[in-house]
Amino acid sequence: DLKDLASNPNSRKELIDYLYLNGALDQFLKSMVRGKVKEALEQTPESDVPKELRNALLSKANFDTIFASAEGKQIKEMVMDKMLKPVLMEQTSMDSPLMKAGMDAVQAKVTRMLVYAPSFGDQIIKTSIQNKINRKSGFEKTIAKWIYGSNSMNWDKVRTSERGKAAEDYIRERYLMPKFSGATLSKKEEEKIMVEAEKLVKEAVTNYQE
Repeated sequence: DLKDLASNPNSRKELIDYLYLNGALDQFLKSMVRGKVKEALEQTPESDVPKELRNALLSKANFDTIFASAEGKQIKEMVMDKMLKPVLMEQTSMDSPLMKAGMDAVQAKVTRMLVYAPSFGDQIIKTSIQNKINRKSGFEKTIAKWIYGSNSMNWDKVRTSERGKAAEDYIRERYLMPKFSGATLSKKEEEKIMVEAEKLVKEAVTNYQE
């Protein structure tokens, strides 16, 4: 009962083991992260992340895949060690510096995992860049293909080049990481990042060799 749970360390340990083994911790973690991601995506223009892609990113199947990775399993262990055990075993206050440090460490790890996940960060970047390329006029695309090659307008091809990878890394670290970690970028900062990102993408496209 609750009185036994409060006074008996063995009962608290059994509860932690139960939450871990029956998948409750797993589902709680995914639900919490999904909520944060949904908030971040709601502030992202639909032209960059269309509704169909948003639904795919937020799907249960996608989060199951991401958290089934080795990094996802490490994060679950972190939640156990840095959050659940201090609260339940040592009765640490949720407002304590220890808990804040633990939550910050978990959030940083989750953000990096999402931003670098093939089914999350990759999809956002690829779709956003390809949509911008597709919005160019037919004449511009024809000229670009003629000058730079038939696949220069296909970001799936260009992104495999050295410059393509550099452009995506910049977008991940300077735009997606702050966005999904809850940091606030000023309009001026965001515009500066977008200008540099577009410059790197243009360099990747114009230097692409098939």
